[in-house]
Amino acid sequence: MRPVRGPTLTSEESAMTIGDELRRMPSETKQLIDSRLAKVSGARRHIAERIFDAVPANGTSIGNQRLRTKNKMKSSNDYLPARDELVAAGLLRLGYGRGGSVRRHEDVATDTGAVEPDRPSAGIELSLYADVADRLRQQYEDDRKRWTAGSVVETTGNQGGKKTGGKWTRPDITVVAHRTLEVLAGTHIEVHTYELKTSAGFGVDALHEARSHRRCVHRSYVLVDTESAEHRDQVAAMIDQARDLGVGLISFEQADAEWDVWLEAPFHQPDPVDLDDFLANQLSDSGKATVRSWQATPGLSGE
Repeated sequence: MRPVRGPTLTSEESAMTIGDELRRMPSETKQLIDSRLAKVSGARRHIAERIFDAVPANGTSIGNQRLRTKNKMKSSNDYLPARDELVAAGLLRLGYGRGGSVRRHEDVATDTGAVEPDRPSAGIELSLYADVADRLRQQYEDDRKRWTAGSVVETTGNQGGKKTGGKWTRPDITVVAHRTLEVLAGTHIEVHTYELKTSAGFGVDALHEARSHRRCVHRSYVLVDTESAEHRDQVAAMIDQARDLGVGLISFEQADAEWDVWLEAPFHQPDPVDLDDFLANQLSDSGKATVRSWQATPGLSGE
């Protein structure tokens, strides 16, 4: 493995940054930071100290792009390995925001009492809902050979105080696709869900979240907004786990550019009652009206 080259600090510069802050902290917090910084590899120590010092001490989050700009790191090859070592050392936590974000671990933040933790539905995902939904709407529209009778695409992850059934019951985007069958009488619908994550927010929990939706629908996917080749590798490393859980896996760098489909979601036949309850809880009134107008038979499979 090639050594990571990037911005370095002299011992005097390092002492003026993180050293000044440590002198203002309680002694037990200083000791904890020192012990955890010692876990960071020597080649990245100065970069890691510089990153840590630029993260707000009160526990609020800061975006990765902004943090790189503050530290004049043009390449993610300088920033990401050091950031990841800070996370592994228990000094930073990954959060959300355009391009991902970080915040200090509660143990080493000076005052977390007023800090509201990041929520997946409140950061990067909200900013991407419209773009991703538009792209999905276009994809289903273009696939007229399969979905001959149209589709409904709705963002369902941000429904305020609406009761949708508890934890992990709100997929970010829900698609109801519809086609008319040539030989079998009637029509066929499939309901697909998409859970949208940033590279910073993506992990095995995202796969389980998609899996929880799969019980009520036909196919469930995790969509990951990646920012580097390293993060694409992170997604690729989850293919086997996604396959075991029966969910699909897709990544993209720009919503309107080409998407990487790492794993197609397998077809699942939900209980018609579960499917109907899901649509009743998730879709808007206009979406439900459109589906009713199709007079589809829920769960009829044309496979």
